[in-house]
Amino acid sequence: MTAMPADRTILRSSAFMSNPLQSAGPIARGWYPQTTGRGAIPWTDTEDIARVTATVLQADAHTERITGRSATTLPSWIDANRDRFTAVVR
Repeated sequence: MTAMPADRTILRSSAFMSNPLQSAGPIARGWYPQTTGRGAIPWTDTEDIARVTATVLQADAHTERITGRSATTLPSWIDANRDRFTAVVR
């Protein structure tokens, strides 16, 4: 195993707190369709992800590199929503 340099942060969520809303019917019937194995899933709120991302991207210690599908859409979204993006970090 190779140690990761201290100037990197990986954000990878597996489930969002808003997901169970789409499964209200099955949950009401006693079946929870989004569990895996023993049901150990790290649930994350999208606002928390935004706060962490904004903090990390604005930290001097990090070099920003966005990969994956967001690599082409996130920078333009930030430019178009600059007031919302900076408000998250305040």
